[in-house]
Amino acid sequence: MINRDSLDRAVSKGILTADTAQNLYDFLLSEQREATPSADFEDVRFVRGFHDVFISAGLVILIVGLLTGGYALEMANLVIFGGVAAVSWGLAEWLANKQRLALPSIVLSLSFAIFAGLSLSVLLRAALFAPDFWAWINGSTSRLIILDTPEEIWTAGAGALLGSALFYARFGVPIALAQCLLAIIVMAYGFLEDGLGTVSDGQLQVFVLVAGFASFLVAMFYDSRDPKRQTLSADKGFWLHLVAAPLIAHGLLATFSENLQSSGEALIMIFMVLLLGVVALIVDRRALLISGLGYMGVAIFTLLQAVSVDEKVLIAAAMLILGLFVLSIGSGWPLARKWIMKPLAGTPIAAIVPPTRK
Repeated sequence: MINRDSLDRAVSKGILTADTAQNLYDFLLSEQREATPSADFEDVRFVRGFHDVFISAGLVILIVGLLTGGYALEMANLVIFGGVAAVSWGLAEWLANKQRLALPSIVLSLSFAIFAGLSLSVLLRAALFAPDFWAWINGSTSRLIILDTPEEIWTAGAGALLGSALFYARFGVPIALAQCLLAIIVMAYGFLEDGLGTVSDGQLQVFVLVAGFASFLVAMFYDSRDPKRQTLSADKGFWLHLVAAPLIAHGLLATFSENLQSSGEALIMIFMVLLLGVVALIVDRRALLISGLGYMGVAIFTLLQAVSVDEKVLIAAAMLILGLFVLSIGSGWPLARKWIMKPLAGTPIAAIVPPTRK
């Protein structure tokens, strides 16, 4: 049995370095997984106990308190955002670097990326677009940045990219890699809106779909480095898939669902969601299927409208069917994967995805 708390105490007493403890933990974890194969269960390190949840709740309260206090004192945006980013980094030195707490590290990674990004957005826009740099900096006190102009969007993306990259380089938190990817997408959208002036719904859908497929390829790169999911590459792949999945699902299905009227169109949408499910089974990542469930629910509701009953009954029936589907595919995931992967045995695809359970 792996005891991470013992390793952390060894680090605190100087017996092991933090890197050595992490490498030893990964090795022992891989040995345990080899002894008890857990493919098809997507093991990801979130929490080691309620202690992590307790600390994370405290972090969220502290961050909200800092923001509320900053605006109550009418401080400039740069001071507020920069202060929260600095506090997040300082706490990460203890909670992420020393104690290696998973969920608090995730919270601090997100906090630093967001507020470092907003801080750098303020500086970039002041340097590039404001006629009086210091007057603009000191006068920016009235509101949070809403990201309602192309300049705000791409500068915030650039700042979040730099913040996430620094956080990842220092602390190695897997979610920070996904934050980098998301920041790049935000930057790209800002540049697109800046170049086109107005982004139509069709252009936005194409952009989202391209961004989703690109993110999926990045996620598969990390998954392919660790098909048995025994190292942090698996965790990185998990977070990257969480970025890719909603983008792909939304890019494929959003406009289609808005114009959903006939039973035939509903059946096509259900087929598309099931197709996403097949891909999810192959790569053994549930995010892609989960991202399509909302659209599947809309399609099921459209099919049920052929029955002349109260709308509340239709909603309940759609949710019941969708819930049963999720429970069925969830409990039968290993068996479904085994069936899907049979035709792919010996192919290059099989070499880069997790093996099926014996």
